[in-house]
Amino acid sequence: MNYTDWKNLPDRTTPLTAENLLNDINTTKEEIKNLKTEISKIVEYGSNENGEYIKFSNGIMICTKTKSFSTSIETQSGSIYYTEINNDESLPQSFVEDPIYDNITLSTSENWIMYINIVDRATKTKWHNRFYLTSNSTRHSFTAICKFIAIGRWK
Repeated sequence: MNYTDWKNLPDRTTPLTAENLLNDINTTKEEIKNLKTEISKIVEYGSNENGEYIKFSNGIMICTKTKSFSTSIETQSGSIYYTEINNDESLPQSFVEDPIYDNITLSTSENWIMYINIVDRATKTKWHNRFYLTSNSTRHSFTAICKFIAIGRWK
């Protein structure tokens, strides 16, 4: 019997002794150790044309992809120029429910570029996002490198 079991007994008949407390502490330490081992165990890692994935024994999966977008920034709106990028493609592995998703621009081929994310989400099987790259002048040849990440359950 651990601490949680005996402290919740209605009549509090289990005595609080040093031995019981020590056993409970050791049990709790062992439970935490087992939980830590279980969470950190990688059961599968892989990659394909859609990105990379890591599956953990507790059912969590992380999918990532790095992608280059080569484009030009030529559409003017007031004093800024922009281009819209729509990205919709398959995940490297399927989730059992819609995951948490985010993306970030890692680098660009130009210094003064702003990244504006409009829509980003992932379903069980796909990445979906739409974003704008903006600049203070036209850019006829431009490359942005983006990193996508989705975290959810594989089982």
